[in-house]
Amino acid sequence: MKLEKYAQVVFIIIILGVLFIGYFYFFQISPSFVDKPILEKPIIEEQELKTEHIIYLLNELNAYKLHNDPFTKEPPVIKIIVSNENYFFTVEDNEIKESLEDNNPDIVLTTTKEKIFELMESSENALTEDMEIEILSDEKTLALKGYKIIYDEFSKNQITGEVINLKPEGYLRGINLSFLFFVSAIIGLIIEKI
Repeated sequence: MKLEKYAQVVFIIIILGVLFIGYFYFFQISPSFVDKPILEKPIIEEQELKTEHIIYLLNELNAYKLHNDPFTKEPPVIKIIVSNENYFFTVEDNEIKESLEDNNPDIVLTTTKEKIFELMESSENALTEDMEIEILSDEKTLALKGYKIIYDEFSKNQITGEVINLKPEGYLRGINLSFLFFVSAIIGLIIEKI
C-alpha cells in the first residue's frame, strides 16, 4: 500500500517534469506559438536602404520570436552591419524595434544593401554566402532568448557562408542533466522515507 502511494507520487512528479521541460522548450528555447506580425513589404526607392527594409528582413527570419532572457530579463539584441554601417535591433513583445545604442549584441549579421534588396525581391527568400553571422553571446544565453529559431531559419535555407553552429545539443544536454538530477533527487527522497 505504501509502495503504491510512492509510485503514484513518482509518476505524477515525472509527468510534471516532462510538462515543464516541454513548456520550457516550446515557449523559451524554440518558441512555436507566436503569431507573426504582418509587415507590409517596404518599397525600394533609388536603392536607398531604410530601417524598415532591415526590420522586414529580420521579421522574415523569424526574429519576432525572440524574447528576453527569463532569468536576467536582458532583451535580445541583433547588430546588423550593412556596407560598414551599424544598426542595432531589439525585440519587445514580438515586435522588432531599432535600438539607438549598442547594447552588447548577441549576434552580428553582416551583409550588403544589395543583398537585402535581393532578398526582399526574391519570392523564395533564399539566403546565400553573402550574409554572415557572428555569434557573440554564449550558447545558454542564445538558447534562453530563443535564437534557435533564427539558427533553424538559416539552416533551412542552407547558408553556405561562415555560420558558427549554435550546437543545440549543448543546452539540450544541460536540460537532460537537470531532469536526471531532478528525478534522482525525488527518488532519493522517496527511498529516504521508506
